[in-house]
Amino acid sequence: MRATGTRPSSARSIDGPMCSTSVEIVRGVILDEPAAGMTLEETARTAELIKEINTQAALIVVEHDMQFIRMISQQVTVFHEGKILMEDTMEAISNDKRAREVYLGHRA
Repeated sequence: MRATGTRPSSARSIDGPMCSTSVEIVRGVILDEPAAGMTLEETARTAELIKEINTQAALIVVEHDMQFIRMISQQVTVFHEGKILMEDTMEAISNDKRAREVYLGHRA
């Protein structure tokens, strides 16, 4: 926490005739279920915003909606019981027997 009126060292000032504000440089963003409860249109817009943010910062997205993950991901990490089960593309993970068994049971 920082005292009111102070800026972190990563902050940059923007001064002009109409504004005086600070912009912080963000290096990473963690999102937990960002598409939960959204309509399809809201989910699509959120996916676009997340991809835009990802051009400037690293992202960790915790999400169970695999369609949404397909919209935003390049690489996916699957966790199981607190450990990394695998890291790969969404397509490879979707076709992996271990990942399907963990999330779908033996029906996979």
